[in-house]
Order: sequence, then C-alpha cells, then structure tokens
Amino acid sequence: MEEVGNKTVDTFLKSRTPSSVISEDVRNSFLEHFNSNNRHLDLNLTDDVILSNVEKVVYNNINNLQPGSNTMQGTINNIQKTIMVYTDRNGVIKSMNFYPGYSSRVPQNSIIMYGNLRW
Repeated sequence: MEEVGNKTVDTFLKSRTPSSVISEDVRNSFLEHFNSNNRHLDLNLTDDVILSNVEKVVYNNINNLQPGSNTMQGTINNIQKTIMVYTDRNGVIKSMNFYPGYSSRVPQNSIIMYGNLRW
C-alpha cells in the first residue's frame, strides 16, 4: 500500500468525505458527459442531485475500487444503472461516468454490486 503523507492510501481515502474524494475536474467532466442524449431522464432528478448521489455510491465503495477501470452495477429507483470509475495506481479517481442499464463492456476488474438504492 502506497503512502500519502504519513497515511496509507486506504486510511487516507477513508478519512475523506464523498465530495473530497472526487476532484473538481472529474466532477465537471462527469456533468458534461453523463446525461448525453438525456439518457437518465427516467430518474426525474437534477444533474446536481445525480452527481451528489453517484459520489456517495463511489465513496461508499471506495475500498472495493482497484487500479484501472471499475464497473459498479445496481438499481436506482428500481432502474438498472451502471457507474464506471477509473482510478490510477494510487487510488486517485481520474474519471467516472453513469450509464443506463447494465454495461455490456467486459470489465477490467470484478463488477461491484452497489445494491438497490432510492434517490
């Protein structure tokens, strides 16, 4: 486990809040792309509410993320959704996206099931 200051990456990440784990650049990029073609209108939520909730899902699963591409699947308001998160070898989140349904992409790492959520 690599160190950040005096803490391991795992301890460092656990000590942070959902919004501090994801950089402003990653957030802005997410907001630009996640709802292309209005693909999440079925949730009937604002972009900011979706971003906040996606951040919480990612944060709650931070210990399951592996370096590289991570696929997270579950249902939100009874609708299947996929969250993709890319992390570097230090556990830093470099990008994330949100897709309708379950992604058909073959994941680099194991699929993380986040369960059935109500937003």
